[in-house]
Parts: sequence; structure tokens; C-alpha cells
Amino acid sequence: MGVPYRTLLRIEKHFKAEQVARRKAEEAAAAADRQVQAEREVREKLELELKNRSAEGERTAALKAALAAERGALEAERTKVEAQIEEARSDARRSAEALARAEEAIRQEETAGGRAPCASPVPASLSQEQLNWLPPLCTRTLCLSV
Repeated sequence: MGVPYRTLLRIEKHFKAEQVARRKAEEAAAAADRQVQAEREVREKLELELKNRSAEGERTAALKAALAAERGALEAERTKVEAQIEEARSDARRSAEALARAEEAIRQEETAGGRAPCASPVPASLSQEQLNWLPPLCTRTLCLSV
């Protein structure tokens, strides 16, 4: 006795439907695997980018710290130079005042009717070259020939 024809058709139809469903499920699983792999690659790229940016941020922070330290050193140097400039200006003012007093003393001496005897001998520490740089009024006060 055999299996009725209609039962065979139903079994065959059911079998084909299962094969189609299995192929669809396999295709869906393959597509899901591809999507998971693509998402994994994207995640790895993003993690690498984040790592690179993190390292770049650390380098930037180190550079900012170095720049701040250099700026502080430059500010300190600028303050030091400004103090030296102010000291030099003060020295120049004192020298100009001393020169003005010496010139005034010489003018008063010349108007008083003659030269007074020299009261300032030439300092031994001055070389001839340094004496050549002195203006004539200074050489008179040091009892040098004019």
C-alpha cells in the first residue's frame, strides 16, 4: 500500500516551504553577520580615532603647559630687563646731574676770574684711552692739559 498522492504533495510542499524558510533564515543570518562585522569595523575605527584624539589631546595639553611655562619665564625676563633699564636710566640721570654740577662749577670758576688750583688729581684707574673719551670739561676738572 502506498502513501496517498495528496499526502505526498503536502509533504513535498511542506518540505519546499521549509527549504525556502531555511534559505531565507540563512540569508538573514549572513546579512546579520555582515552587519555585525561592519559595525565592529566602524566601532574599531572610532575607538582608534578616539585613541588618536586622546593622544593628540595629551600632546596639546603638554604643549600648552610648556607654553605657559615659557610665557612665565619670558615675563620674568621682561621684568628683569625693565628693572635693568630703569636702573640704567637712573644712573644716566645721576650722571647727567653730576655733569651739570661739574660744568656749573667750572663756569663759576672761570667767571670768578681765573682758574683755581686743581683739586682733583687724575685717578690711576683711568687709562689714556678712557681719558680720550672724556669731554673737555671733565679733563679740566681732572687737571689735564686741554
